[in-house]
Amino acid sequence: ELDTERLIRLARAGWKQGESHQGGCYNSLERGGVVLGFTPGIYLGDWKLNARQTLEGSVSTPEPRASLRSEVTLELSALVA
Repeated sequence: ELDTERLIRLARAGWKQGESHQGGCYNSLERGGVVLGFTPGIYLGDWKLNARQTLEGSVSTPEPRASLRSEVTLELSALVA
């Protein structure tokens, strides 16, 4: 479990928000082929509504280029540190 603010920082650092489902809430971020899932999700209008998120893991889609993979690895390491 981690503070929602940490995930917001990833979004500001270039991670794309996942699809927003009913209620304007998204529960994933994606960058360079890595999809990071979390619950209960972040509301677009008020990210402080759910102050803590539980990571549900990450999935890597087609292999990103080495430099981007390195950046993503560093960002994820900082996220959970």
